[in-house]
Amino acid sequence: MNAILISMSFSQSIWSEPVMLNFDGLSAISPSINRTNDTLFFSRDAKIYYTVWQDTGWSKGKKLEAVFNEVYETIIENVYISPDSRRLYFSMWRGDYWGWDLVFSERTENGWSSPVPLDTNVNTDGHEWNCCLSADMQQLYFCSLRWMGKGYMDLFVSNWQDTCWGPAQLLPFGPDSINWGSDEDGVCLSQNGKELFFSAFREHGWGCDIYKSVKDSTGRWGKIEKLPFCKMQDSTDWLGNTGVDMFPSLTIDGNTLYFNREHPISKYRFIWITKKISETIDPVINSTAPKCYELYQNFPNPFNTETIIKYDVSATSRIKISVFDLSGREIVKLVDKHHSPGTYQVIWYGIDRKGRKLSSGVYSYVLSSNKITLSKKFTIIK
Repeated sequence: MNAILISMSFSQSIWSEPVMLNFDGLSAISPSINRTNDTLFFSRDAKIYYTVWQDTGWSKGKKLEAVFNEVYETIIENVYISPDSRRLYFSMWRGDYWGWDLVFSERTENGWSSPVPLDTNVNTDGHEWNCCLSADMQQLYFCSLRWMGKGYMDLFVSNWQDTCWGPAQLLPFGPDSINWGSDEDGVCLSQNGKELFFSAFREHGWGCDIYKSVKDSTGRWGKIEKLPFCKMQDSTDWLGNTGVDMFPSLTIDGNTLYFNREHPISKYRFIWITKKISETIDPVINSTAPKCYELYQNFPNPFNTETIIKYDVSATSRIKISVFDLSGREIVKLVDKHHSPGTYQVIWYGIDRKGRKLSSGVYSYVLSSNKITLSKKFTIIK
């Protein structure tokens, strides 16, 4: 009899090749997408700007009409729009002693209010820099350089307590954890509160990458995973692999990520976008491990927007699943990772490696390992 299979914490997301948003050709920092995905806020020239989706593309960036953009002679960075779109959070330079603090502005009938600093459980005499809220707005995640940290810009969380934010708690610290011996800079949280995206300077000098940590069934944040589109610096690549990817912002459905990438020559930062191609979810808990490799028919089939592919793995091995057209050309890779024995499912959102929707037609998907190759066909309809 095969051994009992224990559910494991396993998840892999495949993202499309990033594309630069060039709505006006100017630098744009710390993007934040709103709940309805039609307004993108960002900072530029120490002020807050925004762009609006208009049928075929984003409008030219426009400075937000607000008192803090017009009256205050100060530096404003790292904008974040709240889940209810009623508040704008941002970091404001408040002088040599106070440094950077997190503030918010409320949307009113008369426009955006004057900025209000967050309380002293959040702001200190150190630097508070970039934040995000949980969907219910009861938790505040933020970056801070303070005495209770580890000497770098670390990530903290504070819980709302009736009238103010509670004491800040340092997120997990360690080599494979969220905080570790470098600046963690930029943060966003998924709608379900189980995925934390952040940027950190870790692997290559001054380069910065975007990472993800997933909360397990016990509520603990797991090992970090660097998103695959983040690459080492290459000064010869005029618009691509700069080694500085930071300030992630996730759409409400979790399938589109906006972020900053630095231009290797001008050092300007532009907004880039990547889309989630597929996501492998945790193995189904079985009383026994599968006896053989099996690739099941996707469901639904035909489909339009997304489909689920289920497969069995009977021995520890590296599994790849790719989609091909009828000429045998590989369209996109959905899975590429080592697996323990178990039954898995991968959700595919019907897009190719560049984030484009596939046209109607018949395609095949192929599971391969060093032991076996299996394939099936499916149909996309519009």
